[in-house]
Amino acid sequence: KGNNVMNFNKEQLEVINHKDGTCIVIAGAGSGKSTVSVHRVKKLIENGVEEKDILVSSFSSKSATDLKGKLKQLNIKNVKVGTFHSVCGSILFSEGIDTKNKIKPYEANNSFGEINNKKVTTGETQDILSFIGYQKNNMITYKDDFIMDKDSKFTEQDLRNFFKSYETTKTKLKKYDWDDVLLKCYDVLKANPNKYTYKYIIIDESQDNSLIQNELLKLLCPSENIMVVGD
Repeated sequence: KGNNVMNFNKEQLEVINHKDGTCIVIAGAGSGKSTVSVHRVKKLIENGVEEKDILVSSFSSKSATDLKGKLKQLNIKNVKVGTFHSVCGSILFSEGIDTKNKIKPYEANNSFGEINNKKVTTGETQDILSFIGYQKNNMITYKDDFIMDKDSKFTEQDLRNFFKSYETTKTKLKKYDWDDVLLKCYDVLKANPNKYTYKYIIIDESQDNSLIQNELLKLLCPSENIMVVGD
């Protein structure tokens, strides 16, 4: 641990000195994961990699801010750092797609209320949105077969109707949800191969990754120099 490379143990140095190819780092809380990650970035730059060719991403914005601060302490200011959502949001913005206007819970609730003409409660709305989010994270639309391992009091047909109405409402209102940011970015990356890519990517808190995030990684890093760090 610590800022001096001399203080790192054998395993930590192995991570820091890893250059090309995929790498999985499994480490518990308090084991200096983010410090090791930023020192790997420093090492890559010392080995001739340009800052603009490196992306450091994390699941939470708190963690991303922490990583950004640690990089700044090492005088590294041009490495892209952010959550998956912020990275994707900025790519979409570059393409003229502004996803900042998010659907509100009451708007979602209203869209569900129109399905079977009986009021859906706030709690039920949360459950339905959780179900929809789970499908979207697995790149499943309302037209596809669902992954049905989330308990729900609603039938599969009900959930399909809710999902369809929800998507239609968002389109009508020109609003988005957080999952749309990743899915739309996936479409942009697929349509523009190699336009938004990084030679090296480091993912912190990777235990929280979903299918869509893993698919985005493949498109963002064709070189496959991806290091994932997680518990």
